[in-house]
Amino acid sequence: MSPKPNKELNKNQLLGRERTLVRKIESTKSKLDEYESILSSTEEELKEVQKLIKEEEWISKGKRIYIIRGDVYTKGKVFYRGKYRWFHLGRTDKLSGIDEGELKETIRKKFYESLITKK
Repeated sequence: MSPKPNKELNKNQLLGRERTLVRKIESTKSKLDEYESILSSTEEELKEVQKLIKEEEWISKGKRIYIIRGDVYTKGKVFYRGKYRWFHLGRTDKLSGIDEGELKETIRKKFYESLITKK
């Protein structure tokens, strides 16, 4: 707001005031576009992080962990970030007495260990 009311300004002062207001509007619109861009990218990152958290929860609950009992070997696989990660558990005949819950826990431990050591 100018010190004098707009009604008391002469023509040159009014033209200057008009230009000042136009620049202020353009500057504000520019900042608004910048903030909308920042907001949009932040929302996308938030969705990605929430998806990864959900994926971690599935694995910790035993979902997306699969046991494959072959003729000779038993393996496990974990679906994580769009890929299957395979883990060797041992010979099928030696693991026949172990229930699926224990095998899933073993796979989960191997999976987390592989994330830490980046195998």
